[in-house]
Amino acid sequence: MNNDIETLLRIENNPDIISYRFNADDFLIWPLVRYRIFSQAMDYNQYLSKRSTVKKYRLVKYIVNNFLNYPGFVRNKKILIFGTGVTNIKINNNYFNRIHDYYNLVFPDDTVFLESSDNFEYRKPRAFKNTYYYDYMKIMSVLKSKLVTHVDEKTTKAIDNFIEFLNKNFAMGFDQTFYEMIKNSLIKEATRLSYMKSYFLKLLDRIQPKIVFLEDAHYGGQSYIIKWAKERGIVTAEFQHGTVSKSDPAYNYGEGVRNSKEYKKYVPDYLLTYGEYWNSQVRIPGKTYVVGNPHFYESIKRYENIKEEKDTILIISQWTLTKEFIEITEYLAKHFKNKKIIFKMHPGEMDNFCMIEPLENFPNVQIKKDGDIYELLAKCENVVGCYSTAIFEALAFDKKKIYVLENSFSRDEIPEDIGVRFKNGEELVELMEAGITNEKYLDVQHYFNSKWKENYISFINDELKLSIR
Repeated sequence: MNNDIETLLRIENNPDIISYRFNADDFLIWPLVRYRIFSQAMDYNQYLSKRSTVKKYRLVKYIVNNFLNYPGFVRNKKILIFGTGVTNIKINNNYFNRIHDYYNLVFPDDTVFLESSDNFEYRKPRAFKNTYYYDYMKIMSVLKSKLVTHVDEKTTKAIDNFIEFLNKNFAMGFDQTFYEMIKNSLIKEATRLSYMKSYFLKLLDRIQPKIVFLEDAHYGGQSYIIKWAKERGIVTAEFQHGTVSKSDPAYNYGEGVRNSKEYKKYVPDYLLTYGEYWNSQVRIPGKTYVVGNPHFYESIKRYENIKEEKDTILIISQWTLTKEFIEITEYLAKHFKNKKIIFKMHPGEMDNFCMIEPLENFPNVQIKKDGDIYELLAKCENVVGCYSTAIFEALAFDKKKIYVLENSFSRDEIPEDIGVRFKNGEELVELMEAGITNEKYLDVQHYFNSKWKENYISFINDELKLSIR
């Protein structure tokens, strides 16, 4: 990483970081931009791709879907879950949310799932029938905010002072263009906040949940929902949905912020993790609680009888390393002409397919835009990746030929005991030809607790005492 996370987190020991607020709702500024600022400092933002232009017919369909599937008549559900359609996969002609639907179906009568679109698109039909769309509330808040011609003087001053504070105190200096972008985004947030609050409070008062789960809750973008839910005495939580590490700014907080009673109003009460290992990788204001990774274990059952295919290589690409994995794939394709190479795209790479498409010129390369990663893990003899959760998950399929691209990402997020490290395509070819593997035994339960259903029921009924049957 260009900037060490510990250095960056020092700013959160300065109490002034949580002294800047919007006038509306007395709302803290820092939660809204925290992850964006840390990501910029750690060069994460250079990997973000631009969304493709939405065609008119798709936009019309999106608007109609929002009106038809708005949760206006949903009442009295104890469990409310906010998620996104980007994690929906097709199983038996229905779209199944691989993060949330396992949990949705444990208490189906007491659970309602609110889904945001994936680039203005919803995947239907959904496997979980109590699924509704909530983009409508965000759309209306944006439209109404257009009528606001200016931000009140107190908020404007708070934003200006906040930017000045960052300029003087942040460990890394940004150019003024970035600060101007942060300022403009905060102004937009300030104009929308009161409208958002009106819509979401009506939603919470109507559904009256006892717990609210939010995807990506620690990233800060939904901190307003967390704050308003907590003000109504509702417990808030997030399901782990991928790798987390001690260098991940979303799940590691400076001591000052981490221990602040005020800041805890903006972050979840719980992070429900895959296993004990992940609890040691986070420093958050809330609690950790082990549930497991249901999609992982259910997929193992589904594919346990699949025979491994010899001379196959699975490339697990990632949106932060598209260029590097393309180069590695090209090198392998030229050298191993008798091996089948599967390039599994990351969901975040869809808008960069033009970069990946030339791999189709190699007859031994197959590009997979979607599909179940676990089926590919079961089938392929060799697994190549960097810091994907799939590197951990390959252990359950008893894979010995796991190769990990060595860089700052993998050093921070993948334990040395997992896989064999390589620096480039040439080195990877040498390792594969020499048959070098990692034979160390690792306890999969330490990473992924298998009793996910029992653990979730215990969380709901024993930890939260909701008494749902």
